[in-house]
Amino acid sequence: MTVIFGGSTGIEVSTVVASATIGSVAQRKQNVFRQYKTELICAGVAAGVTALFSSPIAGILFAIEVISRKVTQAFLISNLIAVAIAFGLVFLLDEKPLFAVNITTWHLRAIPYFILLGILAGINSVYLTRCVLFFKSQFSKIKIHYYKILIGSLILSTSLFFFPQLYREGYHAIKTIFVHSNEVTLSFSLVLTFIGIILLKPIVTSATLTSGGDGGVFAPSLFIGAF
Repeated sequence: MTVIFGGSTGIEVSTVVASATIGSVAQRKQNVFRQYKTELICAGVAAGVTALFSSPIAGILFAIEVISRKVTQAFLISNLIAVAIAFGLVFLLDEKPLFAVNITTWHLRAIPYFILLGILAGINSVYLTRCVLFFKSQFSKIKIHYYKILIGSLILSTSLFFFPQLYREGYHAIKTIFVHSNEVTLSFSLVLTFIGIILLKPIVTSATLTSGGDGGVFAPSLFIGAF
């Protein structure tokens, strides 16, 4: 509902939390699973990411980096089984990936640009995190929930009026970039538009989440990285 009505967030966190809950419930129900709570939750998380992006490697790496922080034999076995089943189901159901990109050439001269991209992404990740924390601290001072919703809606609506690309999780805008990437001519107004979108996306995402919207910053971070 949050995403459908324009909330600038994504369904990934909701999906991953739901799949992680399956692992959490399993360890509560059976004594044999109780010592493997972390591994089971990680398996649910890895399966959720795999189902969303058809990428089992990304699912396992996400589970390691965000939750487990260590790799054990039980972690490897449970997570490999989970991502294999998730990827198998995606394959059998013939689910198409969110983004279909065909890479046909590779040039060494592109490496400096990737390094620059990494530096800019790192700076923006700090900006995104601090935006969310700042809005959380400010909105926590508002005791009436209706006011939170109204303020969040005002910030979101105003931003969407000027930059429609900020609508929802932003996947539609990313797909547009892929389709028309060779047709876009770089201009001063285009650069200003991109800067505006990159600066505003963390703000509207923070406003969406802190005013009561359900979701996370996974999709917005992909959106910012793409732009």
